[in-house]
Amino acid sequence: MKKLTLSIAAIAAMGTFAVAGGDIAPVVEEPVAPVVDVSGFYMGIGYAASSADFDNFVIGGAAQDANLETDESAGVFIAGYQYNEYLSFEARWTHYLTEGDLSVGTNTISFDVDGDNIGLYIKPQYSFNNITAYGLLGYGWTDYKASLSIGGTDYKVSDVDGDFQWGLGLSYALSEHTSIFVDYTQLHNGGSFSDTVSGTPVSFDSDLSTWNFGMTYKF
Repeated sequence: MKKLTLSIAAIAAMGTFAVAGGDIAPVVEEPVAPVVDVSGFYMGIGYAASSADFDNFVIGGAAQDANLETDESAGVFIAGYQYNEYLSFEARWTHYLTEGDLSVGTNTISFDVDGDNIGLYIKPQYSFNNITAYGLLGYGWTDYKASLSIGGTDYKVSDVDGDFQWGLGLSYALSEHTSIFVDYTQLHNGGSFSDTVSGTPVSFDSDLSTWNFGMTYKF
């Protein structure tokens, strides 16, 4: 009797599934999107249009009423590491040359400047399609080697000064590895440089900024 009861229950259960059309849908797992690793090292090179403002010249303790602005070409070299989608770390070396003349009373100051700037940056960024907007926040050192000619006397001045640096830019990905970029950087803001030449102290202040255009390659 027990066997008959179990058999009837089994037949009833099968009938119920049949009435329902037998639709017992299998469990389908949702596809998981693969995680794309965007981290990696990159290097770049570019052309920099630099703008420098020299003022507050002091020679032998005497302040000079002089100011000079120059626009010159420079080269910029980049090495960086992209940590994730939103953050990179970057180092830049900018090398520039500038020359000019300015009148101080009855004297004319002629000078040639051979300078370098090395900056270390945190680079927050945001990408949409192939375009990436980014900022540069960091600290850098500017090295001036200046040759001055004042009233027929030649002076050679060299000094290094550190300063907070910042920048803003855009890049466009041409391929998985190659991008082009344009950005603005403020490399030096009113820092003072000084040296003593043949017992005569010489000093000046400088602002330095650049517009940079170039290409990077990601390994």
